[in-house]
Amino acid sequence: MVDEPRMSGSGAARPRASAWSLAAAGLVVCFLVLALLGVRGQDSTTDERHYFGVGREILRTHEWVGFGALLHPPLSYYVDSLPLLWLGDSSPEDPFALLLCRATSLVVFGVPLLVLVFRWARELYGPAAGLVALALTAFSPTLLAHAPLITPDLPLTATGVLALYLFHRGGHGVGRPWPWGLALGLCLLTKASAWLFVAVIVIDGSLVAWPRRDRATLARLAGGLLLAYVTLNVGYGFKGLLDTAGKADLIARVPNLPLARLAAHAASPFLPLPYLRATATQLDVAWNGWPAYLMGHLSMTGWWYYFLVALAVKETIPCLLLLAAGLIAFPWKRAGLEERLLLLPPLLFFVCFSLGKVQIGIRYVLPAFPFLFIFASSLARLASRRARVLIVLLLAVHAAAAVRACPDFIAYFNAIAGGPARGYRWLADSNLDWGQNHTRLLAYARERHIPVEPDVLPSAGLVAVRVNRLVGIGDPETYRVLREEYEPVANVGYNWLIYDLARKRRVLEHSGPR
Repeated sequence: MVDEPRMSGSGAARPRASAWSLAAAGLVVCFLVLALLGVRGQDSTTDERHYFGVGREILRTHEWVGFGALLHPPLSYYVDSLPLLWLGDSSPEDPFALLLCRATSLVVFGVPLLVLVFRWARELYGPAAGLVALALTAFSPTLLAHAPLITPDLPLTATGVLALYLFHRGGHGVGRPWPWGLALGLCLLTKASAWLFVAVIVIDGSLVAWPRRDRATLARLAGGLLLAYVTLNVGYGFKGLLDTAGKADLIARVPNLPLARLAAHAASPFLPLPYLRATATQLDVAWNGWPAYLMGHLSMTGWWYYFLVALAVKETIPCLLLLAAGLIAFPWKRAGLEERLLLLPPLLFFVCFSLGKVQIGIRYVLPAFPFLFIFASSLARLASRRARVLIVLLLAVHAAAAVRACPDFIAYFNAIAGGPARGYRWLADSNLDWGQNHTRLLAYARERHIPVEPDVLPSAGLVAVRVNRLVGIGDPETYRVLREEYEPVANVGYNWLIYDLARKRRVLEHSGPR
């Protein structure tokens, strides 16, 4: 009689667990469908043109040559080039080859990311929270915009979340180091900013081990970091590891700044030469800055609030409300270390890039999003039925916003910004205009006989100008008159604006920033 209710309860639990898993699988499928619909027929973005086929060439020649190979570590290149190994020579202008490469990257990195978000939130706060975190992730316009692209942003996010998930599951360094060490090595093979995940693990592990003077945990932490280092070298095939002449030439070009040369000398003997070159390229851009646009202003040094503004206008309003409610309702005094440390990766990414000079897209802080979504899912623990109904309604509106935004996820802006048609007043570059609709624009312009980006504006008629040139990135003068005295009468994909020069009027009032 004692066993019977246990068996009954276990039997009831299994269908319920299956229902949670089925719902999660449905959300993953929705994510895949929306992401692929978003890029179907879409031109390659500016960065994808540099990255397409780089992995194939590295695997063929074992050489890191070309612009793309000198920008980032090769893991994303290896993965998205897999279809090209049997397709043969092709280019990013080949729609079928581009879609296959994008789909491969999406499945390899996007699906595991969603599974990790669901599992981590479920383990922390229960199955309902798992679905909340998964829904926030699956219908995030920002993630849907960048997940299917052959760029390193989502691979960095997925491998970083994997490394931290395994690190937390291993007792914050107390358990075996090889699972998280291997994942961290893969993370280092995606993008130079992966070192922020290394910093998170070092801080996290130290907070656990140091107060107890736990030398064994500190030793395992060091062992995991060593494994990550070995994985990084294996990913490069140890290319140039012993090339002292090449490294000396690279160090000679390092700016003679405090600690810069010293750090270069200290790191160079242990890292592959192509990795050092990619890191040097990124650091050079970070030091010199890159033209950035925010709310009508251009800058080479950026703004400390750039990414906060980007988050406020690029994510759905229901998502922002749930994030804010999660921060307010979170039981800070009773929460465990793991729950508190969920905010450490977002904090590091937002602070580091907000203080940096490269501010050309919210994608730079993409790795912060899964942790914010998991943190917000803690709201699912609220006992009030009214609160849970409200959460479900907000998630439904969040999902509806994503469906409505398809296929123009890159150009998504919420109602705070006035919607995507007003996005050009707030942000540009990879937030809105990344070269993704050039073919659509050309067809539209041919049909209506509209000149595209003329060097000299005609006295009347329609003209088409993309957002980056309109706001003055790289050329602040050519289209100043359009910026200051006209309103667009139409758009193509929101990143190409159509102006009617016969309707000249000075803009005196604005519904948003210029």
